[in-house]
This record gives sequence, C-alpha cells and structure tokens, in this order.
Amino acid sequence: RPNHVIPEGALLPALVWLLSGSALGMVAERVLEGDRHDVAMIWVGNAAQGLGFLACLYVASKMFGGGVRRFLIGDGRIGRQVTAGVIYCLAALAICQLVLLATIEVVAVLAPHYEYYEHDVIDALRGGKAPLVTLWIGTVVIAPIAEECFFRGVMQTALENVIRSRWISVLLTAAVFGAIHAGGGDAPQPHVVPALTALAVVLGVLYLRTGSLVAPIVLHSLFNAKTLLFETLTR
Repeated sequence: RPNHVIPEGALLPALVWLLSGSALGMVAERVLEGDRHDVAMIWVGNAAQGLGFLACLYVASKMFGGGVRRFLIGDGRIGRQVTAGVIYCLAALAICQLVLLATIEVVAVLAPHYEYYEHDVIDALRGGKAPLVTLWIGTVVIAPIAEECFFRGVMQTALENVIRSRWISVLLTAAVFGAIHAGGGDAPQPHVVPALTALAVVLGVLYLRTGSLVAPIVLHSLFNAKTLLFETLTR
C-alpha cells in the first residue's frame, strides 16, 4: 500500500468524528426527550461516523498512492477479499467468545458484584426504542465501514509508517479500538474490552494480509450482524 499517511493525517478524521458527535449530541439533548431522544442519539452516532468516514477518504485522496480506490479496495480482487473476510469472521467469532467467557470468569472472581450493562444498540433493540432498520443500517453498514477506514486504513497505517513495525501497529490500534468500545456514562462495559481488542487484532492482521479494507469491513459487518440477528430472534 504505497502511502505517506502520518499521525496528523489520522488526527483529522478523529477530530471530525468526535466534534461532530459532540455537537449533534448537544442539539439532540436540548430538543428531544424520551424515545425520540434515544433514536436521535443512535443517528447522531451514525452521522458522526459518516462524517469521520468522509474525512478518511479525504486523507486517503491526499496521502495514498492510487488515491481513494487503492485505499478502499487495494488490488481490486473483490471476490477474494470478501471470501477472506468471511473465513476470518468465523475465526474471530470463536476467539472473541472464548476471550469474553474467560474475562467474565476473571471478573466473577475479582469483582463478584460487578454490574453488567448492555450496549446502547442492544438496549434499544430489546426495548423497541428504535426501528429495526435504523439499528441494522447503523450497526451492520455504517459502523463497520467508518471504523475500518479509520482504525485499519488510517490509524494502523500511520502507526506503521512511524513505528516501522507492522505487528506493533496492529496491537496498538487494537488496544485503542477495544478501549473506545468500553462504553461510558450510564452503561460502562469494560468487560468487553479484551474480546473486542482480540477482534481488532484479527481485523488488523486481515488488513495486512489482503492490503484492502473490503475484507475487514466484511468481517466487521458479519460480526455485528450476528449479534443483532441473535438478539432479534430471541427478544
């Protein structure tokens, strides 16, 4: 992947993502209440991720040899990349489940009164607070595309250029990915961090092996779809 992505390049999408989410969230907090507020906050997250994705494309157009097309699909062998995403997803599901179960066992010993909270999307799904199509679009389409473009496409690439180590860049990016998914506010979920960090390591390795964002996006999308499908069928 011929490129000259630098840390400053990763900073732009991050700022766009965070600032747009904060600004839109403040507006939603002021003008909406109840279930309408809950639905709006889901779309706030979707909109912030979408704007972050556009910022990633801007960075790619300036810093990737071959521009946006090379950034997204690498050598263009889409069928092979999709297949790799599906195969790696099966491995990721098994690995993450084992890591999650191990984490829960450790938490039960070290913090027996630990309180488990559900992710906002799962909570909205179980409570019927948002239309299914809203949850599916955000979780299975927008989030995988935006997050893979940022974490693997921009952040991991920038770290690799600076550190000169592919594997350390994978691990550092995975650690950040896991940490930001810990939740916060009224629904912290630190117990999922190890499993999601493991998922991010698989995503990072897949990106290295394929040189394309298509495969990680497919893996990420299928991983999220599995969770939503399970919750939809069992609620």
